[in-house]
Amino acid sequence: MEVSLYVHFNPVAVQGLGLGKRERKGEGRGWVTPPAEVLRARLEALREHRWSSYAAYAGYAQPAEWLAMQEVLRRVRGGREGYRQVAERRLGRGVKEPVWARLRWGCVLGSERFAQGMRERLKAGRETAGRRTLRERRTWEQIVRAVERVRGDAWAACARRRGDWARPMALYLARRTTGLPLRALGQAAGGMDYTAVAMAVKRFGARLAREPALRAALARAESQSAK
Repeated sequence: MEVSLYVHFNPVAVQGLGLGKRERKGEGRGWVTPPAEVLRARLEALREHRWSSYAAYAGYAQPAEWLAMQEVLRRVRGGREGYRQVAERRLGRGVKEPVWARLRWGCVLGSERFAQGMRERLKAGRETAGRRTLRERRTWEQIVRAVERVRGDAWAACARRRGDWARPMALYLARRTTGLPLRALGQAAGGMDYTAVAMAVKRFGARLAREPALRAALARAESQSAK
């Protein structure tokens, strides 16, 4: 259901309709109320985007023969009308945090109970990202201790030092091994917003590609965190 909404909202979640990243955050938290004309423009774009299946899901058009909607529609009360109500109500108050922010281990989307079940049952294949971490869950505290040992400094000092790689490394490693979604990682790291966590992880990953010494330090931290 969430992935379906995410895909259908893509043509609408744009700056021109007041749904750039900053605006989505403001509306999602109740800080900003969009004008009526902006809401109308969003709904029009959502319903009429040529390359979207939203019109079929929401009951505005007949579905194509190849479009299988049952798997998504059974997750909402009221079928196509219920799907439309959920989508358009959410669009009216801003698109919430991206569904990808709630991924666990980079490849499992769902509740903590579901994620734990997947860890126990899934026989991850060669092409499954994060397959080892599904089997070897670690805690935020383990990650912090490992980074402290590799960094050679106390977390309280290095985590808040501007330009230090300690906290980005901890977030990057925790994203891969703890199963915590971005919002929970931000709280554990001292109250960071989930978007800031996502950006820190992305930037650290880019640094890894350029800096062999940093890759070596990450490998040592990963090994230490498993102890």
